[in-house]
Amino acid sequence: MVAAYFYRSDNTPFAARDAQSPYASKSGQLYGTYTFQIDSDSQPFDGVMDIPLTEFSDFNSLQFRCIVYSDNQSAAQTDLISVPNSLFHSGQGSGAGGYSGAQGGVKINP
Repeated sequence: MVAAYFYRSDNTPFAARDAQSPYASKSGQLYGTYTFQIDSDSQPFDGVMDIPLTEFSDFNSLQFRCIVYSDNQSAAQTDLISVPNSLFHSGQGSGAGGYSGAQGGVKINP
């Protein structure tokens, strides 16, 4: 599984709008997941997480980090990746950090 966790610009966890949402971690942090099956350690994977805009309490100075889990253990993670504010305000966009904007949601490509 890959999970994308959202953070504020000061690197503190970004709280989900609704702590009971399927997009809220146990601690209330906004996140999305993508589950996949791998057959070897070197197998590439590709997938998209779609997180509705309604899950975000605001859109200013956000970052995300992807964490890969194997057997319920953290196996690897990215650095924090900034999400441009214009992505949310325009409802469209893309970036080298692995994100894209779409009407109604944010897509993370881990």
